[in-house]
Amino acid sequence: MQTFLSQVAQAIIKNNPNSLGETIVVLPSRRAIVFLREEFKKQLAETTWLPQFYSLEDFVVNLGEFQQLDRIDLIFELYEIHKKIEQSNAEPFHEFLTWGNLLLQDFNEIDRYLVDGSALFGFLTEAKAIEKWNLTGEPLSEFQHKYLNFFRKLSDYYEQFKARLIEKNQFYQGLGFRRVAEMLEEGKLKTAHISTIYFAGFNALTAAEEKILNYFKAEKKAQLFWDADEYYLSDPHQEAGNFLRTHKKKEEQAFNWLSNNLAKGEKQVDIYGISGNIGQAKLIGNLLKDEHKASYSSTAVVLSDEELLLATLEAIPTSIDKINVTMGYPVKSSPFYFWIETYFKLFKGLSTASNTKGFYFHEVKYFLTHPVLGYLSKPKATAIANCLKEIEVSRAIFVTSDAFKPLEQSLQINLFKDYSHEIPELLKITSQLIDLVRKEGESVLSDLDREILYYLSSSFKRLQELVNSHSIDFSIDSILILFKEIVGTESVSFIGEPLGGLQIMGVLESRTLDFEQVIISSVNEGVLPSGKTQNSFIPFDIKLKFNLPSYKEKDSIFAYHFYRLLQRANKVSILYNTKVDQLQGGERSRFIEQLLHEMPNKNSAITINHHVVAPDLLEERETVVSIEKNQEIISKVENHLKNGFSPSALNTYLSCPLDYYYKYILGLKEKEDLEEKIEDSTFGTIIHNVLEELYSPMLGKLMDKKALEVAKKALEHCLNKAYVNELNVEPTSGNHKLSFEVAKQLILNLIQHDLNQLSSGHEIHLISLEEPFKQAIELKLSENSKKEICLKGKIDRVDRINGTKRIIDYKTGATSATDLAYSDLSGVLKGNKSKAVQMMMYKASYEQQYKSESVDAGIISLRNLSSGFIPLKENNSMEEDLTTILKTVVNELLSPDYPFQHEPSAEYCGFCSNKKEVFT
Repeated sequence: MQTFLSQVAQAIIKNNPNSLGETIVVLPSRRAIVFLREEFKKQLAETTWLPQFYSLEDFVVNLGEFQQLDRIDLIFELYEIHKKIEQSNAEPFHEFLTWGNLLLQDFNEIDRYLVDGSALFGFLTEAKAIEKWNLTGEPLSEFQHKYLNFFRKLSDYYEQFKARLIEKNQFYQGLGFRRVAEMLEEGKLKTAHISTIYFAGFNALTAAEEKILNYFKAEKKAQLFWDADEYYLSDPHQEAGNFLRTHKKKEEQAFNWLSNNLAKGEKQVDIYGISGNIGQAKLIGNLLKDEHKASYSSTAVVLSDEELLLATLEAIPTSIDKINVTMGYPVKSSPFYFWIETYFKLFKGLSTASNTKGFYFHEVKYFLTHPVLGYLSKPKATAIANCLKEIEVSRAIFVTSDAFKPLEQSLQINLFKDYSHEIPELLKITSQLIDLVRKEGESVLSDLDREILYYLSSSFKRLQELVNSHSIDFSIDSILILFKEIVGTESVSFIGEPLGGLQIMGVLESRTLDFEQVIISSVNEGVLPSGKTQNSFIPFDIKLKFNLPSYKEKDSIFAYHFYRLLQRANKVSILYNTKVDQLQGGERSRFIEQLLHEMPNKNSAITINHHVVAPDLLEERETVVSIEKNQEIISKVENHLKNGFSPSALNTYLSCPLDYYYKYILGLKEKEDLEEKIEDSTFGTIIHNVLEELYSPMLGKLMDKKALEVAKKALEHCLNKAYVNELNVEPTSGNHKLSFEVAKQLILNLIQHDLNQLSSGHEIHLISLEEPFKQAIELKLSENSKKEICLKGKIDRVDRINGTKRIIDYKTGATSATDLAYSDLSGVLKGNKSKAVQMMMYKASYEQQYKSESVDAGIISLRNLSSGFIPLKENNSMEEDLTTILKTVVNELLSPDYPFQHEPSAEYCGFCSNKKEVFT
């Protein structure tokens, strides 16, 4: 296979045997220059000067001798125009940024295609006026007036912006190309030093580019080399040849190299449909494994979706020791990028909150637990851990700066001052933070990480310069946008061999390059081609009128790149994503459909295979965690039974023995997270504590209406105090305010229930509140074995109503009579009647402890007060049933034959939910 660049080098050497160093070669990209220079080295037998190589953009900038500004400098220049035009009505910088970039893109396109800006914006204004025309004759609204005024001023924006840049000899790409094209036509640019210039490998040319090329052709200084194939050039329906067909009409002799590789060459094309990006990456790795090592240098992996880069690099076989990634590593994909973004968002919360009390805890936690801070030394890592621990103990949702003082002393950086209105200081602190990670992680950071941190450090120095040099009121929002503009679009180069080994690149980087084997990923509609998305102030129909490109031209460009990749390749693998999602849809590209339906009819030597690949399925197997009992474990169980066996412990064992083992034998506790949204257990604790405080003045007395009315008045204060004690927060807003109101209503309902009881003539004597009990009982486990255990618990309320003593347990959840009734013990022993078991234990322990008359035991559901006191449904064998339950459980607990295992039907295990391992 002779590559296109090989042909270019051969032709140039032949045409300029004695003046090679005086020629200029212009290519579509800088990447192509590296390969073309190598072709010259291969073909030249003697030492000589090589031609001067330029990308088209570099050539025009060099020819015009102007300064090309980057997008960030341009956006600041455009904002100055915005302030000049709008004056007192000028928008804040961060709001301007949301549409300023879009306007820059339109200006750039207008100039690249040599469109009369005034005529276009005048036409656009009239079109928008018609769009807003009220046929009913009603006057326009204020918003409609602002909308139309904006479009009327676009021409002023364009003309003043262009004039400002030309005055400074500064340009954006489109304006630079336009100026060079106009100045060449006017004879204002010196081109006498250019004797011979070759333009090679171009396809779609803008009007300005075409004008520049035509100038040199008219001067007899330029020659063009087009790379085309008969397959798409001669077929008027093939969009890949749209632009080349136009060029051919103008310059027939430039197409002497017209190939016919697609229609006549032998090729093997394999099309793979596979689900997901990770699936595609793994498939790329598998395809590369099958190749001979020597063929890697002529193989290219072309990623249509550049987000696939990291996954693809992970999937590359380790046997491939030479890889060159031409597209670079996107900085926005690095953890350092997200880490800095997380730091900025701390202050965004401060700047937007109307009543700021500190940094939002969750954002602080995200920042301080970010993996990047793992590069810090052990003392600093310890300081971070201690700081987080103190904050969690304080249970504060908003953390004040004082909480970070010890950490800041350790880091020697004041990270947590309110910088939301001190942007220059924030940028300075961020730079110090980046430098700290660079310094402390020096020995463990990879080369790529060092490059990214160096780039970030440089970027923040530039941000500081921009902020200091412009009299703009910067906000956190504008800095976040600028950070994303400067950093989010950049890539850090990989260290690789540009001419050897496996080449990994994007579609645009493949221009003019040829490979024997090509693997193309993500060949889906919406990716390749990219679809009909259009970010512009200029509607589609107006673009057509003024000969501006639309998505149709963009599709033609990528169709050319796609077919050109296939043109000289012998083996092609095309991958597409079959996974259906909202953004991509899982639809394979029309380029694939064209290959399947058109190519076999035109080339009998081509082999096309279509595969739908299922990724290796992972089999989930349930692994049973089983804790066998040794003497040490049995001893711990005996101690637990002796020290106090509560209804909660009994019900936990009945529900799931393994959960009981974790909680009561190992003593594991669930981590107490900050409850921004109150947990059910905390909600219940608060209500119980408030009820105890409100009802305590009535202890040992007959309830009366006056005391209950006093309790009503004290409710809000007591409840507020309970929230502060339990959650360290005043329930004035958000979820806490909602739960506060619910709790208040539940307690009010109970007080009103008691008032109604009194009004109905009932007499209530309050005996105890939150009374703990601890009662030893002896169980006969077998004919020859007895065991003394201790039952313990806490009874919410004991009272006497009309002479009948009641044990009452408050429940904040819904409870019905069926929860306190059972027909046989089989359901009870499976943990299905936890409330009934709890009340059975309360009743038995209380009656044995006080040796008094029998008591009723039951529940008052605060959510179901219409049911009133719901009693335990007793039967003649209840005492015997409880004894049977306890004997069964204690025998199992003390027997080595019953290991602690997870109960599959249990739903609320804190620690032992079914563990699963994955096997391939």
